[in-house]
Amino acid sequence: MPVSSINNRKKLDGYRGKRNGTVQTNFPVYLIGQIARNSKYPPANLSGKTLLDSATGVIQDAAQLVGGRLMLVECTKALVPFYECHGFKRQNFHVDTDSFREENLIQMIKPINNYVCSVR
Repeated sequence: MPVSSINNRKKLDGYRGKRNGTVQTNFPVYLIGQIARNSKYPPANLSGKTLLDSATGVIQDAAQLVGGRLMLVECTKALVPFYECHGFKRQNFHVDTDSFREENLIQMIKPINNYVCSVR
């Protein structure tokens, strides 16, 4: 994930971001990508919260083994409230559109830790 300044990097991952005197502008995150519920499964049977909890649990297990501080989702504007409810915070990083989307994706990050959210 790219960051624009040393101070922003320190706020996000706790480190100043210099290696051998060179400013590091990227740092690793766990990316949650392409999670969705098939429309043949009603939300009562398989909610967005259930899917996100499952993905987050896998990331928490991985972080216990290999480390890591943050997880990232890239989403459309319509999904921002859902992810905010689940502890993700919107970032001001630019994500280019791809050939399948007409709008830019929004990057949201969250520290890796235990969380609880009742909104589905």
